[in-house]
Amino acid sequence: MFSSSFRSYSGNGNNNNNRSSYNSDTTTSINPFNLSDFQKIGIGLVLIGVLANLLGVLLFFDRGFIAIGNISFVFGIVLLIGIRPSINSFILSKNRLKGTICFFIGFLIVIYGHAIIGTLFELYGYYVLFFNFIPTIISYLSNIPVIGSVFAMFNSNSQRLPE
Repeated sequence: MFSSSFRSYSGNGNNNNNRSSYNSDTTTSINPFNLSDFQKIGIGLVLIGVLANLLGVLLFFDRGFIAIGNISFVFGIVLLIGIRPSINSFILSKNRLKGTICFFIGFLIVIYGHAIIGTLFELYGYYVLFFNFIPTIISYLSNIPVIGSVFAMFNSNSQRLPE
């Protein structure tokens, strides 16, 4: 009952039952990366985490912003890739266990009150955890039209200018 009246609304003020103005294809969202809703929320939380961490550092290592940034970053990663892959990739992986431990020790140090030392531990943890992913990020950013030329200089697959 309600959905049929909602679908027939053309948006111009008259709510007649003219179905020619309604196109079901325009109401569906286009999802080019085929992401689920949890993954979209995860991307948002990761971005909020990165921005909160940057803001915490810019505000002279404000431990509140850094803690909020860390929490939202961790929850964003879990929502983005899933609970099981997160546990398998970050906790059970022998290669990344050192980075995970450093990140969580840094998080506890930030909560305890020493934001600079905790942030240094976290940065080392980020480095160990995501070092293999850096070329993928640079390759993706080099395909963005506006900032792509800047990141194309760092992309190892791109053509280098003759010196």
